[in-house]
Amino acid sequence: MKNENDYFPTSDFPLATFLFAKGIILQSIKDRPNDYRRKVFVFNEPPPELLSSFQSGTAEVNVIALANAQNTLRAMLRGD
Repeated sequence: MKNENDYFPTSDFPLATFLFAKGIILQSIKDRPNDYRRKVFVFNEPPPELLSSFQSGTAEVNVIALANAQNTLRAMLRGD
């Protein structure tokens, strides 16, 4: 059974799209505390080098995978 440290929450949509496109498992999408209009994406803990490459702007991802991830996450947010 996983504990909270095994998960990575983010409300940053571009980061969530990147992680999803890289194959990091999305566990859930939750309402952000105190703001039901904003969501928090909860992923399995990604490798630190993946997060650091995203933050530094050196990350690489297949553009089709990125577009598909963005469309899928948006559909999930709409409840499609």
